[in-house]
Amino acid sequence: MPRIGRTLKLPEDARELLFGAHGPIIQPKDIDPSKPIISVGDVCSDKLLGAGIRPDLMIVDGKTKRGDYKHGKAPEGYRQARARNPAGHLTPELFDAIERAGLDAKKGVKTYLFVEGEEDLAAIPLILTFPQGSQMVYGVPDVGMAMLIITSDFRERAQRLIESMR
Repeated sequence: MPRIGRTLKLPEDARELLFGAHGPIIQPKDIDPSKPIISVGDVCSDKLLGAGIRPDLMIVDGKTKRGDYKHGKAPEGYRQARARNPAGHLTPELFDAIERAGLDAKKGVKTYLFVEGEEDLAAIPLILTFPQGSQMVYGVPDVGMAMLIITSDFRERAQRLIESMR
């Protein structure tokens, strides 16, 4: 995973690459429990937990559609972590927290990461950190949950986005 030494901002012209399309809309039954699972977003994380799915990493920020979301505390058995990250940016703190969660997941330790600010760009370090085949589940407002399977193609795209942010 690339190290960043300073906070990076996503250029406006790169937003389309990130937010243009989403993966297929899924139901919890579509998730393969034998592969790593990452949930991004408060509502999505709660829906997975409610369906009995315990993601290896849950990333929440206490917001949904830019409004407040009263998310509970970390589920039992999860390591709690925090990171600061403003909207439209990636901080070294968020990168480091995700990298540690990826290492912990390999040891069977699940992480609940609360982001002070926004988790809107967390997918970038997730794609660069978690193994290929990992399932990143995230909310699509007013539509449902979508899933991205981490592949080498998505890693290359994430790396290009990082480079465009320098």
